[in-house]
Amino acid sequence: MSPKVVRANEFILENEKGKSRASLGLSSDEPRLSFFDAQGEPRATLRLGSDGPELTFQDETGKHRVSLVLRSGGPILTFRDAESEVLASLILGSRSPGLVFQGENGETRAMLTLASEDPMLTFNDENGETRVLLALGADGPVLIFRDDNGEHRVTLKLGSDGPELVFRDEEGELRAILTLDSDGPELFFFDENGEPHA
Repeated sequence: MSPKVVRANEFILENEKGKSRASLGLSSDEPRLSFFDAQGEPRATLRLGSDGPELTFQDETGKHRVSLVLRSGGPILTFRDAESEVLASLILGSRSPGLVFQGENGETRAMLTLASEDPMLTFNDENGETRVLLALGADGPVLIFRDDNGEHRVTLKLGSDGPELVFRDEEGELRAILTLDSDGPELFFFDENGEPHA
């Protein structure tokens, strides 16, 4: 017996009360599978668009709250608030994975990444500029504070010789260093040209 083929533009599954609970069809020439709750509201959608597959979960009001997409750069898992504004994203790119937290206006406020196999945590201001950076490299951990202009003002790092605290002025010039090694603590001061004080 030859297999039977059914061709249609859309299939709809209804319950005994005539409410749609699932549908399979085309939307703008994109295949789409949708699931509906008891009130007929869409709660989960799987579609395949020109930019790749996408799985979306909606709340009881129909707002998108969670989505998983696969793009050319890698998969992205996104979480949204009750107004469908993006709050957090987990990104697995070709270079490194990253966890991104966004503010009310969509700007990146914090990000945890793995760059060149070294973990890095950054905190950004309301303009999206990085102000605090915590990284762990081959030489040890380092904590950096930046000013409004992006200049490194304070750096705290822990290397093989011990901890070091560095202060810089508005121009990025070195002004003071506090170190602690096996010989004890040392404090160095520098002038506006970065030259050590006598």
